[in-house]
Amino acid sequence: LNTPWRTAYGGKYTVTLIHGDGVGPELMEHVKATIRCVRAPIDFEDIPLSSHVASDEMFERAVMAVKRNGVALKGNIASQNTTNSLNVLLRTRLNLFANVVRCKTNPVVPTRHADIDIIVIRENTEGEYSSLEHESVPGVVESLKG
Repeated sequence: LNTPWRTAYGGKYTVTLIHGDGVGPELMEHVKATIRCVRAPIDFEDIPLSSHVASDEMFERAVMAVKRNGVALKGNIASQNTTNSLNVLLRTRLNLFANVVRCKTNPVVPTRHADIDIIVIRENTEGEYSSLEHESVPGVVESLKG
């Protein structure tokens, strides 16, 4: 979103918390408990978006909250229909096209390979994530890439 950190009155940061499905809601409660324990200056804006609470209004509320706060934690949202996955729709609406993961060895932990420092950048909204695929004949799947 390329926005500077925003602070609310009193110097607290507001983080959008999108619950998701499965272990998502439980995980989000643990995140909140951890933040309370360390007394970090963070407030949460809870958005109960999930596969069970997936109205257009709730989706728009989630998008606006992420744009307003500039940061979010999101649990996975289950989807039976991958062409309309709320995960992909959120990524597309928020222009979150890249998933960046850094893998780095910790020098204190003994590992088979030392001095690993890799950054993996994966496309989030095109190719396999666009879900433009179909089974033309049983057992043969065609995937359309943009």
